[in-house]
Amino acid sequence: MTALRTESAWANQSPSPPSYLPVHGTKLTEELSFIERTYNLASYLRALYIHQVIILARIDAVFQKHYPGVATAFDIERNASINFVNNPPIFDFARPYMPRVNFVGGLHCRNATALGGALNDFVAAASDDDGFALITTGFTAQWAKASQRIKDIYLSTFKAYPKVKFIWQYDGTPFSAVPSNVFTQAWLPQQDLLGHPKCRAYITHGGMNSVIESVWHGVPTIGVPLTVAGHDNLLRISARGAGILIPKTEFSAKKLIWALQEIRKNKYKKAMLSFQDMVRDVPYTELAHAAFWVEFIERHQEVDFSYSSIIYSYPHCLLLNT
Repeated sequence: MTALRTESAWANQSPSPPSYLPVHGTKLTEELSFIERTYNLASYLRALYIHQVIILARIDAVFQKHYPGVATAFDIERNASINFVNNPPIFDFARPYMPRVNFVGGLHCRNATALGGALNDFVAAASDDDGFALITTGFTAQWAKASQRIKDIYLSTFKAYPKVKFIWQYDGTPFSAVPSNVFTQAWLPQQDLLGHPKCRAYITHGGMNSVIESVWHGVPTIGVPLTVAGHDNLLRISARGAGILIPKTEFSAKKLIWALQEIRKNKYKKAMLSFQDMVRDVPYTELAHAAFWVEFIERHQEVDFSYSSIIYSYPHCLLLNT
């Protein structure tokens, strides 16, 4: 269960026109120039080639070795009764998709609960005006292996805002001296912190679940992507004016200090709250929605109308054959 990527959409027959729908990994939005559309088309064909010819071929080799005669990985993927997509329906840029595609991103989201212990005391000491900023990188970053330069960028930023509290998910080598406005811990109750009324900003690597949580709780983001997927996720936040994206090549103390000052402007919070309202304005929880469709398939088994009636070839789809 991931985002509806090019190769996944191809498998479940959801149209992905490269003329306006950016391919994941291209760092493009839906506003494309002719050159960008050309690049997007090349990326589209490349993504399909890698998935169909390289990745699935290796998966099929393993399948046939252990389960001779089993259907190909592509056939299994194409004939799935239902496809769950791990983002809300309005998170991505506008796109067409088939009836068997169901968006369940945010099914893990919940309201914040009370903090406890030293973390609660630290947050309670934050002022109502300045609040605190949360910094997490999930399991993507290993701080024990991070360069001192990267750590110094964060430490310089903390020192530049002595009135702001910083809560940092950090599991690296302990610092000899940590600024008094910084709280570090290897694991943090992320949703309880994002849902706290004093949370003013969220500095994130751009993991899908983390980004969805920031939207669900209405906290503007400062994105420092560590992967291509993270860049794609954060691009969809910054394109809506609900956050700031700092590419890895531009990451510096000066840039991060600027971003923290910029994110405090009301326009980012307003845009994120608008985004939050739309994501949460549904007559069900995402968990109940996912459970319903699993039970629906169990009750009805194959649902023929959810598939294309004829599996066209690509030339046929483009009216290039007779």
